[in-house]
Amino acid sequence: MCEDSGGMKRTTIVIIGITTLLLGSNAAWAYLLLDAAVGRTYLQAAYDEARSTAVQALGLLPEVARAAGREEVITAARRLAPEAEPFEQDGFVWIGQLGVRFDGAGRLVEARAAVEPF
Repeated sequence: MCEDSGGMKRTTIVIIGITTLLLGSNAAWAYLLLDAAVGRTYLQAAYDEARSTAVQALGLLPEVARAAGREEVITAARRLAPEAEPFEQDGFVWIGQLGVRFDGAGRLVEARAAVEPF
């Protein structure tokens, strides 16, 4: 009877140990999932704020550049992206990631980012 009792004790200890490890592992995974969800929420909020700021700045450019002509705007944009060679496509002059559109008088009427969601 003592032998059986010793064997049962070892089995019980192993089962308790494995159960404890499983519960601890599940708790760790739950914590990591919760931490990732919270981090994603803060990241999304920061992205939304940066996007809103960029959209506002792009909308403001034509107002600010009213006194500037086409060449002045392109020159200013090139200073910020010196490696970019300007090219025209679909009515816009693209300098790096920024597209600018001018009216017949050479005044800036629209600025657009090359990639969405702007």
